[in-house]
Amino acid sequence: LRIKGKRGRLSKADLDTGWTKEDERQCSLCQKYGDLKPNEAGRLLYLGQNEWAHVNCCLWSAEVFEEDNGSLLHVHSAVTRGRLMRCERCNHTGATVGCCLTSCQSNYHFMCARSRQCVFQDDKKVYCYKHRHLISGRMTTGQEFEVNRRVYVDFEGI
Repeated sequence: LRIKGKRGRLSKADLDTGWTKEDERQCSLCQKYGDLKPNEAGRLLYLGQNEWAHVNCCLWSAEVFEEDNGSLLHVHSAVTRGRLMRCERCNHTGATVGCCLTSCQSNYHFMCARSRQCVFQDDKKVYCYKHRHLISGRMTTGQEFEVNRRVYVDFEGI
């Protein structure tokens, strides 16, 4: 082995094997692969049978509820409904984040809703960009989307 680089250290090129493994876990809601940044969709949660979903894609889905112990209820129902729902922004299925105004039919993927300037409230209400002026509570923004606590998908109700 020839040593290259400064001070006799191996360079990055010497250590690079040329082999990389892409994360093949795909979110069942937003369809993106792998863990994403914590203040975005976040880490992937196991749903069973090689199915995965990002923590924020789950948490902000209309029917999902978080118990005090970190258990997420109704995630599988959200995934099932998401297979029928198209995103207002990208037109792909998996859109389970909806405007809480009952007369509004807008649904989004979590990150599509954020990029479309939808408003997220601390009480888990979401308003689309057309109805964002109706916000009545404290908004969740930026780093507040990070989920650093223990959160897991409940399998009891399947």
